[in-house]
Amino acid sequence: MVQLLGHDAVTVLSGDNYHLWDREKPAWQVVTHLNPMANDLSRYAKDLATLIAGDNVELQEYDHTSGKSRGLSLIKASQIIVAQGLHALYLPEMRSQYDLKIYLDVEEDIRRRFKIKRDVRERGHNIDEVLAVFERRESDSIDFVRPQAEHADVVFSVKNDSFQAYDADYQEHEFLLCLEIKTTHTRYSESLVANLVGTCQLEVDLSFVEGCSVLLVRGGVEANLLSQAAINLCPKALKLTSHTPLWQKDIVGIIQLMTLYQVELLV
Repeated sequence: MVQLLGHDAVTVLSGDNYHLWDREKPAWQVVTHLNPMANDLSRYAKDLATLIAGDNVELQEYDHTSGKSRGLSLIKASQIIVAQGLHALYLPEMRSQYDLKIYLDVEEDIRRRFKIKRDVRERGHNIDEVLAVFERRESDSIDFVRPQAEHADVVFSVKNDSFQAYDADYQEHEFLLCLEIKTTHTRYSESLVANLVGTCQLEVDLSFVEGCSVLLVRGGVEANLLSQAAINLCPKALKLTSHTPLWQKDIVGIIQLMTLYQVELLV
């Protein structure tokens, strides 16, 4: 959303800034980052309410490189407030403040590949340590994170579409992804499907499951085609700012388009 509408229109409130301890603290041997008790969620909810009211907040931003919180930063309110993180849908007092609730569900093997790539290549962690973290966090993921999907208006599910088993060492291999988009409150229009198929040249299946609209989207797409589809589908949302949108390609870009489409319905 920041890439599409710019920092002047979008404020991001990150859940990482509400970890109770720095990375080296022994408390993390008892609980994981996925456990609500390891995060100051009451402050998170309070700061969200402050931003929605149009007031700025001061907080200590978490630095993933050092594993420590930095000095105080001023977070300015704007037209769109995005609260993102592992517990953004956990508290009822936070869920009640949202106009749109989105859950990102990534198939486990794919999620592990992405996290290993990020933590090993970009953050310099040892692969065995990263795999050990997966195992230690699994129960908290099941108990505290995944159930939040039930509260979402939209669930983006990234799935493996190549029918290829992953190697145990998670080495790089070519594989295909597809995106399932399930919504509880939107019946997808003919115009949306027509733009995904005609403008973006994607393969789309539409179904209705237990009262939910489900789109299954396959194929790659260039950023310029997604930009054209957005012009067709989201004129009001794009007018929220004079920022020139920065579109990604393929699945990330499709998620951008579908999120902007949901914003369009709210404007």
